[in-house]
Amino acid sequence: MLQKLPEEEQEYYAKEVYKNGFSLKLLNNVKEYKKIKGAETGESKDNETFELTKGDGDIPVPYITQVPPGRWKSRWEGDPSTKNCGPTSFLMVYCYHNKTIPTEQGIKDINDWLVRENQWTTTNNYNGESTPPKILTYLVKNYNSDFSDSYSNTGWNLDKIEQEVNEGRPVIVAVFGEIITTSGYKRDLRECGHWVVVRGFTEDKVICNDPGTKWGDGIKYSKEDFSKWMYGNKDPEWEGVVVVVVPTEEGFTDAELEKDLAVSIVMDRSGSMSGEKLAKERQAAEGFIAGLQNDDYSCLVTFAAGANTEVELLQATPENKSKLQAAAGAVGAGGNTNIGAGLTHGLQQLARASESTSQVALLMSDGKHNTGELSPAVEEYENRGWPIYTVAYGTDADQKTLEEIAMRTGGIFFPGGIPDITQIYQRISAHAHNQSVLFAYNDMISQDKKLDYQIPIDPDITSATFFVDWQGSVVELHLQTPQEEMISPENFHNFPGVDYQKGDTFCFYQVDEPKPGDWQATLFGKEIDRESEQVNLTVSGSSPLLANIFGLQPSYRRGEAVQIKVKVLGLFDSAPEILRDAKVTAEIKKPTPNLKKMLQKRVIDLGKFFQYALTKKKKLTLHDDGHHGDWRADDGIFGAEYKDADENGHYVITVKCEAQKPDGEKIVRILQESIQVGPIEDRTVTLADFLGIKD
Repeated sequence: MLQKLPEEEQEYYAKEVYKNGFSLKLLNNVKEYKKIKGAETGESKDNETFELTKGDGDIPVPYITQVPPGRWKSRWEGDPSTKNCGPTSFLMVYCYHNKTIPTEQGIKDINDWLVRENQWTTTNNYNGESTPPKILTYLVKNYNSDFSDSYSNTGWNLDKIEQEVNEGRPVIVAVFGEIITTSGYKRDLRECGHWVVVRGFTEDKVICNDPGTKWGDGIKYSKEDFSKWMYGNKDPEWEGVVVVVVPTEEGFTDAELEKDLAVSIVMDRSGSMSGEKLAKERQAAEGFIAGLQNDDYSCLVTFAAGANTEVELLQATPENKSKLQAAAGAVGAGGNTNIGAGLTHGLQQLARASESTSQVALLMSDGKHNTGELSPAVEEYENRGWPIYTVAYGTDADQKTLEEIAMRTGGIFFPGGIPDITQIYQRISAHAHNQSVLFAYNDMISQDKKLDYQIPIDPDITSATFFVDWQGSVVELHLQTPQEEMISPENFHNFPGVDYQKGDTFCFYQVDEPKPGDWQATLFGKEIDRESEQVNLTVSGSSPLLANIFGLQPSYRRGEAVQIKVKVLGLFDSAPEILRDAKVTAEIKKPTPNLKKMLQKRVIDLGKFFQYALTKKKKLTLHDDGHHGDWRADDGIFGAEYKDADENGHYVITVKCEAQKPDGEKIVRILQESIQVGPIEDRTVTLADFLGIKD
């Protein structure tokens, strides 16, 4: 049997026999070598195809050693010349996903490709060069474009690797150190890194395909030793590195993930988020999750000094949304703030989604990053084109950092106070689903009072969401259609295309194909346990013109400048596009001193208000030139500054966006939002009444 092996292999096994004697183990190793070589040459049919398995403890990843090509050099002959462990490990996983056999030519092809891509300087007679984590990740993501959603990470333990393996994804792992206990390795392995494929686990063993040893097919290492090898590296670049190979066409290995939205919810659980902040953060996350569509996917990541993936990426079925909400409700607070770790964990989950999804991250934090690195994580989102929507939580938040994260990645930044946070989550949900926030109001409601809002819906709006959130009491929302039909929580099921959901501090209607015309939203204060309570109404809709106001603060001081930003994109094709000919104007309606005088006289009959000049308007033109607080020129973001916020009270901003469809048809979108100058609790007239004051 030995004589039938290549001369180089005869030499290797002869020395093993000379040193350790002939054994059954050695015989089996020789047989296994012949089986692999037979599969390469077509002599055996045993391994021609492989079934992708999930969760059975050992994934059948086809095996090949890293030699040939190149040469082994045993420990008696000095350092080995082969350095192909990285390319060979990838080739094995590549062939597993493509149900093919790894071959010597496959290793050569990867060597040639790395040289063409300027990752290596030479193939070194197909012995290869060193493949550090950065080069291996580049190889995995770019070779034949089959695995562009793959990613690398650091800091994983065996539990995280086992989770991936149980989902049918073998993991390429960097090891180092005392793995030399396996025969066939050089003595100085502890001085360099090595790649192996983890394909399964037993109770106390890690099952690997190790290209660096002749019997590396399914070789088992103890979990204790393997953990040491992962972190025994003297080169920090290799410490605890894993590369997860994700097939682009599959996303999840067990299902196609060709859905509308994949969103990573990244929650700050550092010590500064404790108390009321954390309570509202939980409620806001639960409201956001409730609003996910059935075709969406989402995960939950939390971070403090480090990060945890609380719930991995799941389809937003009712059962899975409950799982996400339960995890969000259980988040505690404590420790430093490592935003980079949270974003990295979120990105790893998004990488499991297919390219056909809209992949976004939702980050809520006070922005006070003080541990670990942040820039590399943001850069990775930027490179992939995945926006990060950021929420600056609290009056002491680092808004500059959070705004830069959002703008660099194509996301949107939202300042948020505690009473507004659930509304902000709903606004982000609309943005992520390529919807426009048509109306966004903040108001105060009292027990047994009602607030009426007129909501015009244009003919090109194909779906609309009416979302209300409050602080802890009970508020009810009813709708009236342009045909004066009344929709309530009791009868919504009688209206085709209308759905209603309710949580402890929010409720909403989703309306498909809403009838165009003036709708009315009515809020009822049912169980208000204080004199009055803030309530927020958000109406969003889908149409070919995507327009959104963003960046407004929860409240302003008297005399403070108000920066108005509007993002305008066209949805005329498969992806949003910047509209070069768009025109954006704004009209700001504010109270006048006459309104304050009427309130001091306790004249509360709005009919009498109309004879006075109680409001004042100002028009602004917004620009997309990079000089009006609009980030960069020609990026679809328009900006202007309003400097006349000199009276306390309600201000209403009405934005008009004008553009043309590709066929030349004019399209217009009207947006309206309210802001507050001075404390919202000081309002004597509700926003609903203020909107009704005649101009």
